[in-house]
Amino acid sequence: MTTIHIYDKETGKFMRSQEPKLDILETQIQGKDVYVTYPNSTLVELPEYTEHEIPYFINGAWVIKGQYKNLEVYNKTSKSFEYCYTDDLGEDQVYINDKEGIEKFKSDYQKYIVDEETWTIIDNPKYPLIQQLNALNEQLANTDTAYNEILDTPVVFPLTGKLYKPRWTEDGTYANLITAKLAGLGNFPIDIWDATKLEENKVSMDEETFGALCAFLVNIQRQAFDVRKAAQAELIPQIDALKGQIEN
Repeated sequence: MTTIHIYDKETGKFMRSQEPKLDILETQIQGKDVYVTYPNSTLVELPEYTEHEIPYFINGAWVIKGQYKNLEVYNKTSKSFEYCYTDDLGEDQVYINDKEGIEKFKSDYQKYIVDEETWTIIDNPKYPLIQQLNALNEQLANTDTAYNEILDTPVVFPLTGKLYKPRWTEDGTYANLITAKLAGLGNFPIDIWDATKLEENKVSMDEETFGALCAFLVNIQRQAFDVRKAAQAELIPQIDALKGQIEN
């Protein structure tokens, strides 16, 4: 059965396919089937094309062009989905016709990946390793959190019975006083406020008492620091090993 394909006169864009009408008079005269001539049509067979492609008849042949503008497509370089802003796909872009799968991928990019052989959304086979890595990273972050909590938690200094933060020996609060003393700019006794910031808890300290306070707080800070570093020294190699398994 003869089929003709109609295309747009200006652009060559495929419009429709149809059976031509038989020219009865010419068929009788010529003794063979002769069809009515249609402008902007061809008998050249249509190529196969997808839902988001369209053939254009250009210079006597069909050329497939994309129709992907404003559709979500996968970027092979960034490993993420983005919108296509042109009719044709970019060099790194692939169209995946799986809206449900794309939504799952975007909701948890660690749990799902794009299989770049079948171009489908699949469960990430390395997801259990990623979960282990996430848990270890959380433990690592907690070592810093625990350390900072200790530094910011007021402790009672036995010689005065007042509350002071170990942080003050690390952030420069007391170091500035010591530096001033060494530079001959400060004189003892000096008034030291405690963590309550109440006037009645202010203590006038001589150099020996202030030195004992600093040593007391530094000892707490150093113990916390050592605990943090020991935990990190155990966690970091495990994290690096898991990263290697995930990346390979």
